[in-house]
Amino acid sequence: MDIFQALQDKVESERNTKGRAIIFWYDPNAQVELDELRLNFSPDYIEVRLLTNYNFFRIKIDIEIKYSDKSFIVYAPFARPADEYNYLLDSLLYSTEFKADEVAVFAEQLQLDDHVIRPLVEQYPIFFRSKERIQKLKRLLPVKADRHYLEVAIAAVSVGSPSPSIPDLTRFLLVGGTNESLNESYKNVDKWFSIERVWDMICSYFGLPHQPEDNKLQWLIDTLIYQHFCINAQIKGWTYSDRWSSSLPNICALFIEDWFRESDDQVTILEQFIGEFELCYSVANLLNALSLEAFEKATTLPIIDVLIISKLADELQHQTADLTVWMERIPRRQQTYWGQKENTNGTYQTLFHIVQLSMYRKQWKKHSSFMVSWQEMLKGYAEVYYQIDQHYRQMMQAFIKLNGRDALQPVIEQLTNWYENVYLSWIADQVNRLLSIEPISDGRSVLSQRRFFSDVLRPLLDKEQTKIFVIISDALRYEVGQEIANKLNARINGEAAITPMQASLPSYTQLGMASLLPHKELTIEDNGTVYADGLSTRGMANREAILKKYNQDAACYSLHELMSLSRSDAEDRLKGKRLIYLYHDVIDAVGDTAKSEQETYEAVDRTVVALEQAVERLSRLQAKRIFITADHGFLFQYNKVEANAKVDAITGQVIDKNRRFAVGQQLTVPEGAAKLSPEHTPLPCEVVIAKGLNRFIGSGGLQFIHGGAMPQEIVIPLIDYRRTEKAEDVQISVAMVDKIITNGRFHVSFYQEQKISSDFLPRQVKMAFYHGEERISNEMIQTFNSTGDAMDRNIRISFILAERYYKMGESCTLKMETLHDGKAEVYRSESFTIRMYEALY
Repeated sequence: MDIFQALQDKVESERNTKGRAIIFWYDPNAQVELDELRLNFSPDYIEVRLLTNYNFFRIKIDIEIKYSDKSFIVYAPFARPADEYNYLLDSLLYSTEFKADEVAVFAEQLQLDDHVIRPLVEQYPIFFRSKERIQKLKRLLPVKADRHYLEVAIAAVSVGSPSPSIPDLTRFLLVGGTNESLNESYKNVDKWFSIERVWDMICSYFGLPHQPEDNKLQWLIDTLIYQHFCINAQIKGWTYSDRWSSSLPNICALFIEDWFRESDDQVTILEQFIGEFELCYSVANLLNALSLEAFEKATTLPIIDVLIISKLADELQHQTADLTVWMERIPRRQQTYWGQKENTNGTYQTLFHIVQLSMYRKQWKKHSSFMVSWQEMLKGYAEVYYQIDQHYRQMMQAFIKLNGRDALQPVIEQLTNWYENVYLSWIADQVNRLLSIEPISDGRSVLSQRRFFSDVLRPLLDKEQTKIFVIISDALRYEVGQEIANKLNARINGEAAITPMQASLPSYTQLGMASLLPHKELTIEDNGTVYADGLSTRGMANREAILKKYNQDAACYSLHELMSLSRSDAEDRLKGKRLIYLYHDVIDAVGDTAKSEQETYEAVDRTVVALEQAVERLSRLQAKRIFITADHGFLFQYNKVEANAKVDAITGQVIDKNRRFAVGQQLTVPEGAAKLSPEHTPLPCEVVIAKGLNRFIGSGGLQFIHGGAMPQEIVIPLIDYRRTEKAEDVQISVAMVDKIITNGRFHVSFYQEQKISSDFLPRQVKMAFYHGEERISNEMIQTFNSTGDAMDRNIRISFILAERYYKMGESCTLKMETLHDGKAEVYRSESFTIRMYEALY
């Protein structure tokens, strides 16, 4: 220790704050010689005076009167006299005292009172021998910390904790492992501080009444895990419950809750502890003997989700599940730590769609009557039945992404059998019957694809100067359009409306693309090219030429090509354009090839993402009106197509064909096919389509099909997206008249003041209770995204309050923060009153 440097620092501090330095140094051990002291301090800088029993009066006059602007070091080679015998006490009180012993220097460095640090330096001298440890300790200590705070800080430095809190030092102690002989942090505490004192602090903080003789770290982590589990579980009579008891269970639970939010490497260690806990104490066997209701809200152990998933899969397979209860339970489990794990979340997502599909299956049984007209068929599909196709697709896509599928395989097979052999067959029967009794549509109640330009685009071009974009995505069927519209409506500055549009028959690309162009008449040549008023519609150049006949400022591009351009290049390309057709082909490109048709649903997912991104990019390019539609839809079946669904190929003068249709002259109509009347199609030729779910024998895939008259093939989306002013997040309020806390575990009711719409977006909120700046409850994250009416927009959230002493009537604050892209913004706060009638901690 450099005494003179410490004294120099003291002089500088006093001169900087007071203008002059008057420093008394009582040195009973005579650690320095007076000459040595004077040698280190120039008299021009500071006067060094020796204090004796006879010159105190002279020194007092020099300091206070004669040299009142000079700095002094008053050195006394004896102990400081008692105040009543100290004749320079008044001078000392407005000056400062320098203490040169090691403890005094530590006290000075750490800004601690001597009586606080001295006993600990004497008790734990090894800790204070390291400058590095002292520097770390200094960073953790506030000014004038008390003894308890200092002890916690010393323990924190010993275990490598970045903060002087018992939860943090406990976590860092456990991170080193439960084998005490190999845990370096544990050994450091024992070497530099006191392992007994640390255990006293930990047990006191967590309310642990006793500690075992050995394996203490293992006992500690087991106790904390058990207490966290019991917060939301109803477990009685467990063998270890007495061993893992705590008088402060909420404190224990909050510790584990906070650990789950730590860095990945630390959470991984907690996961290992929890896995060992499950295996060591046969938790699976214990829970299997209980009802699901006893532990379904517990979030500590991954085995809980395994058992919940197993139970739901079994109930679904045997059709005994209470679907309404599970619809609430699944999203709640997905929000838990283990429920957010990729495969577990994917399993829950699959189950969610299974449950929804099962609910529609039940409803379908009640409403599966005959459709009396095409309009009823198309309208019913666009309002209700499309959801069956949507949930089946989402279910299968989620299912095929899972690593382990065995548990869900039986119910997936069961629902696939119902979907393909019952639901689709019922739809097919309706279509076959209606084709034989009336034309497919007059285009009045459901917009005809052939009238898209005349009824939708031309009025806009005539009355507005807005730039209009039309994205045509090949094989984008209606249910996929609904998913896209929902996602677009979640954007902060736009709204999307979706209406069904009826594709032309037969439902294939050449005719669908032509139908979306301006025309009065469509014809087809022997090479399969469809013409609009005598102009070829094959290829973007020809389509652009047709559009330019009606508007000179029209253009056609590949969507992928436009999205690949830089902003400036895209702006140049679009400059001066009024109408832009953008063509996108992913679903059809994948599905129409036998080798890749099994990836159809994956192609749908890529399409949804691509079209979302396209709208985002076009919006940045100042697009205010964007339409998204398709040439046709598609049917897709996972199961092998049976022989009875394959019909003879069509012969005659065939111009164009696929597995579902043929166009030409003098065509044969094999059994299982139907010839369309002229009212069914805009083409001036013969058209034969496969009935129901049939496929014509020939080349190409069998699972992905289009060309027929099933609603999945001919009901396509027309999404009208408009850029709007930036929408606001919904407002949230605490729906409680009396904001009073009477128990350590309680619920708070929240009300979402607006329903989700184009004007109001979901709000994700992080919330917790605070006493001053100290968090005293668990931290909850909730997304408020209800689209329901006022009565349906209430939600109750559970909180647990840390056990401690709260004065009757004391206030605490519920602080809420809005989360945007992972960043927290202060939202609002609510004051609550604590009145613990049952227990005062």
